[in-house]
Amino acid sequence: MSIQLQFDPLSRAKSKTLTSEISAFIALLNSRESKLGLRKRERREIDRINFKLAAETIICNLLVTASIKNARLSVPRSHKIMWGASRYRNRVYGQHFISLLDLLESLQFISVPTKGFRISQLIKQATTIAPRKAFQKHFNLSGFSSDHLTQAEEPEVLLLKSTKDLDGFSELIDYKETAQTKRLRNQIIEINRQLLLAEITISFNRNSRSINEKQFLVSSHYRSLRRVFNNGTWTDGGRLFGGFWMNMERKERFSAIRISGEKIANVDYSSLFTRLAYAQGKAKHPTMDSYDIHGDGSSRDGWKTLMNALLFAKAPLRQWPDGSRELFEKETSLREAVSLVKERHHPIAHLFEQGLGFQLMRIESDILISILKHLQDNEVPALPLHDSVLVPISAAKRAKSVMENEFKRRTGLSRAYVSIDYGDLG
Repeated sequence: MSIQLQFDPLSRAKSKTLTSEISAFIALLNSRESKLGLRKRERREIDRINFKLAAETIICNLLVTASIKNARLSVPRSHKIMWGASRYRNRVYGQHFISLLDLLESLQFISVPTKGFRISQLIKQATTIAPRKAFQKHFNLSGFSSDHLTQAEEPEVLLLKSTKDLDGFSELIDYKETAQTKRLRNQIIEINRQLLLAEITISFNRNSRSINEKQFLVSSHYRSLRRVFNNGTWTDGGRLFGGFWMNMERKERFSAIRISGEKIANVDYSSLFTRLAYAQGKAKHPTMDSYDIHGDGSSRDGWKTLMNALLFAKAPLRQWPDGSRELFEKETSLREAVSLVKERHHPIAHLFEQGLGFQLMRIESDILISILKHLQDNEVPALPLHDSVLVPISAAKRAKSVMENEFKRRTGLSRAYVSIDYGDLG
């Protein structure tokens, strides 16, 4: 079974050896193109720059593909990605990108196992390419690893998305620049700068996966974060996305990631979303586990999913949230389950089904941004998840203290529930 890797437009050469190999290969492409008469006139200066940039990026992606057994590379060719005029467009894309793919195919450096097509947003097939032996012989694949790569800066780290349509899709909004957007962007740029300087390594064992569930390579050079806001407003969402660690399974994070040469700890808020809802409702959070509705620990994951759905919903729920029905006893009805949640959390029952979730997400993300800044200012490298941070084991207690203080400062509540997960230290 083949692996379909997703194209990374930020992939660049880091090592001098790879940079030299890529330069030689680009020179070969130009020579072959000219000799075979595939180009009638010389490229303009800006076109030469873009051609070289796209070539380097495609080559880096092909080398990753070549290093993984039975892998293919999914590449974009859509008009919107190539020529969409917005702050989000990557300079790698454009006619030079399409021309390069066609050139590599015509020179038999790549094969094209599948041609892309689109019937609708839900039904589509990507174009995939694979490196041929004629391509691979120009590079030292036996000595190649993701350590030879680096990640370029994102064209935009501050993303504003529209409200999702009925099919669950949202569009990027090309917003106007303001003092607020500049401030928000500078926060992420500084976080990314510190992440780039941090000593972060990954060591996979034979049972670990180097490809995540979204079909991207898991590599320590993928550190660039983006902050995504929702529903066309800066008051909704704001979560961070993009780091290699975010789509790793818990067990793999602990076994593979090392920060500053140390094993990691996950310092985590307990039931943060629910506690933020109580803070919004100016109510005291009960001492019980927020998601232990029956008091016996049963169906906890189901109750958690249902509670979060109630906080995001803008109207009474008419069907079970995705993937939650099987987490409850068969005889439990949705109506009964919703009633039990509201009864158990009666101090904030009036906040359910009011569409509060994205606003809570904004508060959650602001808390996390402040925590990251505080830790980085004190030379503690930290990898953020949505409501937790991964830090070196030696810094876990310090991170816990920072998170407790930040929660109290933001909410005015006297206590924060923060736990430390050390993984399997054995």
